[in-house]
Amino acid sequence: MKTIWKYELELKQLNEISMPFEAQILPNIHASDTGIFIWAIVDTKYSLTKRVFEIVGTGREIAFDPDTEKIYISTIADYKNTGYVWHLFEVKRRL
Repeated sequence: MKTIWKYELELKQLNEISMPFEAQILPNIHASDTGIFIWAIVDTKYSLTKRVFEIVGTGREIAFDPDTEKIYISTIADYKNTGYVWHLFEVKRRL
């Protein structure tokens, strides 16, 4: 069954999240008083797999690792809670 699940990110550089295999990350993130959230279309027939997401603040260094690629997902202006603009990437190992 396909459905949409919500995931909370911690406000730290790297977040590891377990979600069903081949979950499709939606290009929107949201900050609220309770945290930063992303959504994904998931197929519940698949088992969970770990995926890594990186949060980078505007003006901050983006860490370079030749063994990974960073796939841009979305940007959020979190003026209410932190006063910063954050950019979210998924980090994938290169084969």
